[in-house]
Amino acid sequence: MKNNYYFVLKILFISLFQFLIKLNAQTFRTFTPSPRDLHTTTLIEEKLYISGGTLYGNNSHRDDGIINSKDYIPGDVFFYLDVSVRFNTQNLTWRPLLKDIENSPSHNGASAAVGGNKKDTIFIIDMNSDVYSYNTKENKWVKPTISGVKPVGRRNMNSVVDKKGKIYLFGGYTEEPSLKYYNSMNILDTKKLSWNIGKMIDLMATYYSTSLYYEAANYAPASYGATLLPSGEIIYLGGRDEKITRMGNISNIFDFDKVFIYDTKKDEWKMQYTLPRVVNGIIPRGRWGFSSVLGLDKKRIIIYGGSYNLNLDGGITNTDFPPIIVLEIEHFEWYRPTISGSIPTITRCEHTATVVGIYMIVLFVIMKILFGRHLLNLQRKRIFLS
Repeated sequence: MKNNYYFVLKILFISLFQFLIKLNAQTFRTFTPSPRDLHTTTLIEEKLYISGGTLYGNNSHRDDGIINSKDYIPGDVFFYLDVSVRFNTQNLTWRPLLKDIENSPSHNGASAAVGGNKKDTIFIIDMNSDVYSYNTKENKWVKPTISGVKPVGRRNMNSVVDKKGKIYLFGGYTEEPSLKYYNSMNILDTKKLSWNIGKMIDLMATYYSTSLYYEAANYAPASYGATLLPSGEIIYLGGRDEKITRMGNISNIFDFDKVFIYDTKKDEWKMQYTLPRVVNGIIPRGRWGFSSVLGLDKKRIIIYGGSYNLNLDGGITNTDFPPIIVLEIEHFEWYRPTISGSIPTITRCEHTATVVGIYMIVLFVIMKILFGRHLLNLQRKRIFLS
């Protein structure tokens, strides 16, 4: 009997030891992720989760951009940065999430947001409108069944999620069967797991001017900015589109002299013109591939990076193109903030920006030579760069 007792203890000890080894490999292993663009970033309980994107160099087998998970190491598919501890942008500690990694989706240009009943689940909507969810408590990927009418698949949409767990997906474009940009609004309820349709931009009832209606009806952007206000309104601005004509494809960048506002409570749209502020005021050039976040005072939208060059898949120099601009939303006035620190000579494009505490964390970049990660202190307007 005594021998059996020690035998059972030995088995339990070996099992526990193996479990700790697996846990250590899952939780404490570090690596250097590949530079990328068009990835997703979501924040849950002081962990910044990064998924997918088009990868360049480092861990891939190719250097021309890949999106298939079979072409790069598993750690590059899905990983996180612990923002609960102090870190140096020159030496970040990235943690791969290897459990259930075989079910992690491969994507670029997808949309992502935090949702679910406990707000502990990442929802990713890919270019086919397929929905994937990752429960951060169970460390498990699933492809949930979503009721309602599945929307047309689009890409390069900036998703916004409200307090009720509803993800708002506006605009975007598809390349198959032909190139097309959209101005439709689709809503994914992450609690009820259902698709709903929001109102399209149609401001004829509000704006009687033909030119104003034309501008509103033709706002069908991709790679735009989207920011949720405490009022429940979403401000959309900038971005790009492309139309097929007999003369060829015509590309366009939407200016910043106007913004489009969607009221999530009333399911209504309106258009608002912007002005330069008296002090340091500007009307910035339109751009695409930028990031937009709400300031700590909830009264400003902070814009970073992007490009006004339609033919350049990357950032541009800062000459006559301020990399950081601010829209004061009480009077809809633009200005250039006073910033200290070293601003990069080339702006980031198709990156992500996430507010963590008093900082905006900017990750990755479209250009292969720039593995970007830096911090902007939203309180002191001081920028810290890698």
